[in-house]
Amino acid sequence: MGIHNIVRFDFPSPSPSKNLLQTIQCLYALHAIDEQSHLKADLGMKVAELLLHSTHARALIISSEYGCTQEILKIIPSLQVKHVFLNPPNERMHATKLHVKFACQEENLITVLNVINAFEQQIMPQQFCDK
Repeated sequence: MGIHNIVRFDFPSPSPSKNLLQTIQCLYALHAIDEQSHLKADLGMKVAELLLHSTHARALIISSEYGCTQEILKIIPSLQVKHVFLNPPNERMHATKLHVKFACQEENLITVLNVINAFEQQIMPQQFCDK
């Protein structure tokens, strides 16, 4: 793109400088940019090409190093929904008992992954969702 100084770039609709600074800090922490705010050729360019939040893009890119790409491909879309569980007001207790079998104390994302994996194994997915 030829942008050498993102801080001084004349954006058509500029964000508040606080937001820009937070974005730069995030990209730097993700190792997508260097100390001069230039995209790093390897990771930074890949993050920029993906139409995902930068943290999700980085997770997807490095997932192959850890052998968990399929899991990341399931988790990232789930982050777009507020709740994966339904809690009908008149059946909250029953719903909670059913939800517990998917729970993982260490991490909520693993709980979500457990739900997705169970859903994928269902012969009748609509009934699984209704339960």
